[in-house]
Amino acid sequence: MVLKLENVCKSFGETEALRSISLEVKRGEFIALVGPSGCGKTTLLNIMSGFESPTSGTLDRNEPGHMIYQSDGLFPWRTAAQNIELGLQYTPDKLHREKELQNILDLIGLDGFGDHYPHELSGGMRQRVELARALVGGNNVLLMDEPFSALDYITRLHMRREFTRLLEKRPRTVILVTHDIEEAAQLADRVIVLSDRPAQVRSERTIRLPRPRELTHPEVVKAVHDVLREMGLEK
Repeated sequence: MVLKLENVCKSFGETEALRSISLEVKRGEFIALVGPSGCGKTTLLNIMSGFESPTSGTLDRNEPGHMIYQSDGLFPWRTAAQNIELGLQYTPDKLHREKELQNILDLIGLDGFGDHYPHELSGGMRQRVELARALVGGNNVLLMDEPFSALDYITRLHMRREFTRLLEKRPRTVILVTHDIEEAAQLADRVIVLSDRPAQVRSERTIRLPRPRELTHPEVVKAVHDVLREMGLEK
């Protein structure tokens, strides 16, 4: 078990954001959190990361996590390679750092782009650099807040496939917040559906398919329909 929440509640003054949320995440599991806009998904993710504290309830977290946001957190004055190297700053051996940097640049398909600055890269490339920085670090848990939502649809599809490939090479526990139901069904082992604010767990949908998954696979299509129906968006 990597993370466990029991009856977690969160309020901001008079505004109740989360109500009695209980959830357990196993090592190596990929969880997607979906729900209406403004329901409290990001607040829940921030509690899981330790950035926020619950008003009541308990959180047991056995490993720290690395947050990845919708807007990449790359430093504009650093090259792609220098941004990735931030994840290697606690690796004392210089030769090992250089080898690891080259390996990850190859893995994310950016060999030859290491000396480019963020403004010289496309949105998809920048997000790959962000993922690379997370994957070379010591954290085995990725907490992702709509990391692909700023990208166009075709680039999002490519990024999902790239991310799946990266996880095959470097497995991690992933908790993903997304508004994209297709994305959740295509990537996650479990989709957690949250209610309107104050967020509560309405349902869980387990998807027992290996990745990568095709959007047209019957199980993925059924999962999308089930989640949409649970959210009241389809009959």
